[in-house]
Amino acid sequence: MLEAAGLKVYVGGVEGLPVFPYCVLYFPNAARDSEALNGSGDRARFPFQITSVGGSDDQASWVAEKSQAALIGQTPVVPGRTCWRIEDTDYSNPIRYDPDVPNRRTYFGTDGYTIASTPGGPT
Repeated sequence: MLEAAGLKVYVGGVEGLPVFPYCVLYFPNAARDSEALNGSGDRARFPFQITSVGGSDDQASWVAEKSQAALIGQTPVVPGRTCWRIEDTDYSNPIRYDPDVPNRRTYFGTDGYTIASTPGGPT
């Protein structure tokens, strides 16, 4: 979804100094929902974070806007799972300068999202 929106995507981090702008996708472990209505506890929530990065605050903001438009409300297709629409969470950090990147000006911001699914669905 992100690459289809024209974004350069890295998963879990970057090495070196990639060309701006880009985003980094971080997936922590899935969380089981023990309060499923049917009592099965098979619903899984997958929170994830997009870090939007650019050489200026405008570039990082552009990445954030493109990734939000590409994700929010979309329903992923995962073999063997029934998925709900991707939702944004209240977790986000505004675009800001990163003084820890050596030898170039770097700006970044973060946004959180969640995918929820249950077993079954497309195979």
